Amino acid sequence: MLFAAADLAVGTKIHAILLERRVPKAVARGCMGMWLFNPLSLNVSTRGNFESVVAYLLLESIHALLRRRVGRAGALLAAAIHLKPYGFIYLPAFLACLDSDY
Repeated sequence: MLFAAADLAVGTKIHAILLERRVPKAVARGCMGMWLFNPLSLNVSTRGNFESVVAYLLLESIHALLRRRVGRAGALLAAAIHLKPYGFIYLPAFLACLDSDY
């Protein structure tokens, strides 16, 4: 149940990030639906794999970075990388976002 709830949270976070970035509502809803009704993610999360938890942490870190909350973004990215090392591929993109405006 926890992983299925995390799957729903990922879909909601995708929708929220896209709306915040001024993507049309229909497109944001479609992207959310693509995650929520993806048979692979449904099957993986309902069988007890925590990929959706890692995806949620990554999306939360991206959302925090977009809101210029660098400390929170770093902590969430570190937590995601601690759970699954593949989140490390996002580190160069995070570092590229940190410029003189931050």
